[in-house]
Amino acid sequence: MQGRTLFRLITLICIGIAALALVSQASAAALKDVHVEPSEVVGGEPINVTVSLERAGVAHPKIRSSFPQIVPIPNQTVAIVNRSYATVQFPTNVVDQAVDVAITATLGRRSIAKVVRVLPPTYSTDVELRIEANQMPYLLKYAREQGFRFTATRTLNSTRRCSVDASARDGLFLEIVRPRTPSNFHDEVGACAFVIFDGRELADGFTFVKEEMVIGRSRGAIGVKWQYIEGPRSGSNMRMIIAAESRDPTIPEAVVISEIVLHGPPGSKWEDAFR
Repeated sequence: MQGRTLFRLITLICIGIAALALVSQASAAALKDVHVEPSEVVGGEPINVTVSLERAGVAHPKIRSSFPQIVPIPNQTVAIVNRSYATVQFPTNVVDQAVDVAITATLGRRSIAKVVRVLPPTYSTDVELRIEANQMPYLLKYAREQGFRFTATRTLNSTRRCSVDASARDGLFLEIVRPRTPSNFHDEVGACAFVIFDGRELADGFTFVKEEMVIGRSRGAIGVKWQYIEGPRSGSNMRMIIAAESRDPTIPEAVVISEIVLHGPPGSKWEDAFR
């Protein structure tokens, strides 16, 4: 009698253990994905790591970092209970150059990794904005409308007019204009001072990088001498003062800006820099 009772007790215990195992197996879930937000972060700012399961259940995936000195993740276990995901925040450390760090989640035999790029504090995501020669007429008109000044003044004993103009073929040109009735070749002097992009600075978030200068003149001409009196400057100040001189009265001569390069925020246009 006692033997039968003991047998029944053992049987009930085994059934209970099997039922618990089935319940545990039903509540467990497989690893589905890992998401790191943001995907690019400046060192010193935190990141959020989200681990998701195929379905709601109970799981304890482990998370590790490929560069623990940059994204310090101790032997971290994430508890997911009766849910399909969990999010954990981790710090990052300051770096002096961009570093790609893999964040890996492991559950059972499956591992999934996502990369976060940790950037130095001085890292710039600005884009390059180029203003080509064929856009210079519109640039000159638009910049003037927005309050930028372009002036040309005769200097020394110049007998020739000075002009700031633009053409789609050449670009923005600072011209020493040919006199209508040239006199003695050796007596004619063209000397001008050009002040361009004066009066205000570029809009916030935009910087001047460089410009391309060429000399515009006809074949056989003596040519034009020119130099910067001020500028060009980097940053938001584009103001330049350029002095030019020519001794050939038979042709117009010019210092030509064929290209301007700016930096601005992602998604911006060069027009935004002059607003």
